[in-house]
Amino acid sequence: LNDKRDVNKETKAKVKEIAKKLNYIPNSSALALRNRETKIIGVIVPKINSKIYGNIISKIQVNAFKRGYRIILLQSLACEDRELECINNVSDGCIDGLILVWPIQKDNDKINKILSINGTKLPTELIYINAKSSINMHESKSLGKKSLNKLLRQIN
Repeated sequence: LNDKRDVNKETKAKVKEIAKKLNYIPNSSALALRNRETKIIGVIVPKINSKIYGNIISKIQVNAFKRGYRIILLQSLACEDRELECINNVSDGCIDGLILVWPIQKDNDKINKILSINGTKLPTELIYINAKSSINMHESKSLGKKSLNKLLRQIN
C-alpha cells in the first residue's frame, strides 16, 4: 500500500486488490505519527455565528481542502481564558499549525509565550479583526485565504 521498492509487484497488486475489496482506508492518525504531519490546521475564532468570522472560516476551509488539509474549528467565545483553553486543546501535536482570529490586538510577547510548546513554537498565523468592523465579504474571505497561505509556508 505504501509502494515500497523491496516488495514484489505481484504481492503489491494482491494487497491493493484485497484492500480495495475491503474498502480499506488508511488511518490518518497512524499516518500522522509516521510522517510527523497531521494535515490538520486548527482555527480558533471568537464566535462562529459572526458573519465576518464565518466568511474567514469558509475561505480557510475551502482552501485548506484544496491543499490536502482539514481543519479543526474551536470557538473562544471572545474570552481570554477560553482562548488559552482552546490553544492547550490543540497543543498536543494533533495539528500542524494554528490560525487565531482575535477581536482585539494582543501583546505579541504574551502570544509567543502562549504558543511556545515544549520549547518549540507551533506555526501560527494571527488575524485581528473585530466582528463589528466594516470589512466586506470579499475582504474577509481574502483575509482567510492569505492567512492560510502564510501559515502553510511556515509549515512547509
